[in-house]
Amino acid sequence: ECPGHFGHINLAQDVFHISYVTTVAKILRCICYKCSKLLVDIDSGDGLNQAGDENRKRIYERYQSLKNIVPKSKRFEKMVQLSREVHRCKNDGCTEEQPKSYKTDGLKIEAILRNNNRENITPEAAKLKLERISDEHARDLGFEPEHIRPHWMILSKLPVVPPCVRPSIEHGTAGAGQDDLTYKLSDIVKTNNRLREKEKNGETDFNISETRDLLMLYVAQMMDNTNPKLTQAIQKSGRVLKCISSRLKGKEGRLRNNLMGKRVDFSARTVITPDPNLEIDQVGVPISIASNMTFPERVTLYNMERLKEKVENGSEYPGAKFIIHKDGTSVDVELASDEYKQLQPGYIVERHVEDDDLILFNRQPTLHKMSMMGHRVKVLPYSTFRLNVSVTSPYNADFDGDEMNLHLPQSLGAKAELQEMMMVSKNIVSTQGNAPVIAIVQDALLGSVLMTKRDVFLEKDIMMNCCMRLKENFNGELPQPCILKPKQLWSGKQLFSLVLKGCEVNLFREANQYDDVKKIMGKEFDEDICPMDTKVVISRGELISGVADKRTLGKGGGSLIHTIFNEYSFIEASNFLNTLQWVVNYWMLQHGYSIGVEDTIADENTADQVQQTLSKAHEEVSKYIKEAQEGKLKSKPGMSLQESFEAAVNKTLNDSMSSAGKNSASSLSKRNRIKTMVVGGSKGSNTNISQIIACVGQQNIEGKRITFGFRKRTLPHFEQNDHRPISRGFVQNSYLRGLLPQEFFFHTMGGREGLIDTAVKTAKTGYIQRRLIKSMEDFQVKYDGTVRDSAGNILQFLYGEDGMDGVKLESQYFGMYKMSDKKFSETYQYETKNGSLSPEFGSKYLSQKIHEEFVTTPSRIHILEAEYQQLLRDRELLRDSIFSNPTIKKLCQPVNIKRLLLNASKKYLNRGKSDLDPIVIIQKVEELSKKLVVISGDDYLAREAQQNATILVNILIRFNLASKVVITKHKLNANGFEWILGEIETTFKRAFVQPGEMVGALAAQSIGEPATQMTLNTFHFAGVSAKN
Repeated sequence: ECPGHFGHINLAQDVFHISYVTTVAKILRCICYKCSKLLVDIDSGDGLNQAGDENRKRIYERYQSLKNIVPKSKRFEKMVQLSREVHRCKNDGCTEEQPKSYKTDGLKIEAILRNNNRENITPEAAKLKLERISDEHARDLGFEPEHIRPHWMILSKLPVVPPCVRPSIEHGTAGAGQDDLTYKLSDIVKTNNRLREKEKNGETDFNISETRDLLMLYVAQMMDNTNPKLTQAIQKSGRVLKCISSRLKGKEGRLRNNLMGKRVDFSARTVITPDPNLEIDQVGVPISIASNMTFPERVTLYNMERLKEKVENGSEYPGAKFIIHKDGTSVDVELASDEYKQLQPGYIVERHVEDDDLILFNRQPTLHKMSMMGHRVKVLPYSTFRLNVSVTSPYNADFDGDEMNLHLPQSLGAKAELQEMMMVSKNIVSTQGNAPVIAIVQDALLGSVLMTKRDVFLEKDIMMNCCMRLKENFNGELPQPCILKPKQLWSGKQLFSLVLKGCEVNLFREANQYDDVKKIMGKEFDEDICPMDTKVVISRGELISGVADKRTLGKGGGSLIHTIFNEYSFIEASNFLNTLQWVVNYWMLQHGYSIGVEDTIADENTADQVQQTLSKAHEEVSKYIKEAQEGKLKSKPGMSLQESFEAAVNKTLNDSMSSAGKNSASSLSKRNRIKTMVVGGSKGSNTNISQIIACVGQQNIEGKRITFGFRKRTLPHFEQNDHRPISRGFVQNSYLRGLLPQEFFFHTMGGREGLIDTAVKTAKTGYIQRRLIKSMEDFQVKYDGTVRDSAGNILQFLYGEDGMDGVKLESQYFGMYKMSDKKFSETYQYETKNGSLSPEFGSKYLSQKIHEEFVTTPSRIHILEAEYQQLLRDRELLRDSIFSNPTIKKLCQPVNIKRLLLNASKKYLNRGKSDLDPIVIIQKVEELSKKLVVISGDDYLAREAQQNATILVNILIRFNLASKVVITKHKLNANGFEWILGEIETTFKRAFVQPGEMVGALAAQSIGEPATQMTLNTFHFAGVSAKN
């Protein structure tokens, strides 16, 4: 197809280019009105005679600085500024007085002379002046005369865009309608011919200039019809003509709408629905879509038979649509005769989508890279895309009518990218928060909580059926039942452990209720045998104690999913997510779970308590009202009396609501279904419970109680100046009891604010994210470890100053800097004094042989003391420089040494004393430290970068692998210690960021996504002041 060829129109007279009018006026300001030489000469101070004596020195100084202004645009602006102060030209004897200023108005340029007369500068006059500018002066103005000269800004020829840019529209028998640009070009040609005629016939200057101005307007309208200083061109219907600039500019323009992003083929879109039986990286695709979309598969000897079958099937699924021969001819399978259906190696068959094809799945808005991930196809009946429920969170999808897009890659290269970088299982952990974005949610999470409770037992038939859902994890061996008589029973914890089979993972975690139980029990609390089973202990893949709730199975850093992902692989993590869902969902079917109205009703005692709390709050508010009326209320610092009154009332009402909510939540039995969900973390919060059972609470608009509207009241139901809670938006009823008409009205006001807020903020945060991405989209980690932009400018010598990939980092505890001196000394210092051994040195923890070596070789003691001094220096550094804010105890590091120590103690069990020599430990740790190289090199910059990158991880290693800690606390043997050193080194080296990572886009998404998310979540808590 012809790409089109430009034509041109020779204009009868020169015209100004709409985009350059102000620039032409600025250039005229810089040159002499008569001789066209620069008024300000950059290279010498001679031209300064044109200024009066008093100005001379001042201008000369400013003018010398011109040479140093590098960006041409800045230098040009400065020259314009300086030229305004020059009144007379002194170039080569020219003494022409310069105009006071140049004014532009639309397409007009006027020179305002010293005697205040105005002179209109025509395009011809301007062109003559600009043509006379010498090459040298053009360069000083910032032009490159070889490529562009100032007078080219004035048009004498007009390019005509080819017809493919302005296609005509066929109207059937009514003929063809022309494009807006064609209409405009037609106007330009007509006016240009008329201008030629007038010149030829020698008409008056006024007539000619009037026609020239019209021509100039038409040319400008064709280029930019949105300029507010010009008359807009409109069609007979009143529609504004679409000019060239508006076809290119903005979101709907050619660049953003058709080049940087565009609608594509081989894509499908439909509603999504949940399917808990799919694996997390599968997507259910309707047959109607699968039999319409095709993938081009090349015929080889190995797949010829399979593809022949598909060709035979034709449009019947699983079939094919086209065969493409080696010469590129395409044959429609439905219409072709049998001889054309014959396949040969090298042909391409466009076959229907089939199971396990890789596709790209996307939900808009695409806020971060996890909004587009690779899935495997599972072709299913019916008309919706099916999705595993756990994968909804990175897409931020729900099933209330959301639609999603599916893209089928059309080459093996695209398929390989999907498989290696974009598959769901490889994106379980996100860079944004160094934590999983895919976890167990909703009923699977609730089921896990219920299933792992202490009193849950399964009979043999159910246990066997659950084991069928284990798929690859089950080898047919049932564990020993935990109860043998009167009949065999297996615990829920045993079933959970079967899901973990093959992952010998170790995990210590507190369940959701841990803190509450600890607070209630006080000193009697023993975390090792917690009566409420809130201490989760998983040892070598066995769930020994604790309830598996949101803290263990959710999206938090250090959760079970995160641990499996880091210690094993993405494959094990996705297997665990799949298997647990299948097992728990089947168990839930047998166990049953439903919420009824009785779950929302508090007992009489609680209802009375709630009423008392609210009555007390109302009395307190009445007291405030009375005090305010009598003038006894004192204003708080920095607040007016009105503000102080409102703050006091709002605090009282919010406190009363939260205490009523707490009372009602604590009164519910632990078997209450809503409470179970809240405690397990699968859905809901204490706010929801209190609003259902106790009271909905104060409705706030813009953070204030509902303000008086007309005539000093909120609604006509109330008296004027009524400040009581009920009049100002306090909803005393609960959702269960139902709202009064006025309460309902106030509640809708809160809800409306939420909706408006969401709409407004989404647009704002979306634009923030766009700006962030546009400014950082080309930042990339290069092969030398630096972060650079597309021009090769270095932004960071090392990504994040440590060169680590965000996915591989974990939050690490650095609490040792908070230890008291006594505790620190007990933990890390040996029993030595001034270079000699104390009598009690090492008797409890060192083996006899090593103890004797220290006695016979006292010089070894100095090494122990040097280690302790190093630890003291590390603590000092943590206190002074790194943790200047004492509330922080955690930082992100690539190696989780605490967990490695736990794994080693399980793997290399040692019940006696450690056989390790403290000196060997110290030396090995030093050697390890030298192996952790992020930047090699011996120059000053490389050494500094290496130290900055590894300082924290080295401190962490020295504290956790301090010789006394290894021997006394962990009792590691030589094998265990060697294993840990190897693991630290490999884990550290695996954590480096991959060259080619587009870290700018990642950073922009990691800021933009949560910002947008926060606004989208607002309306779920309409009117609840704590959530805004």
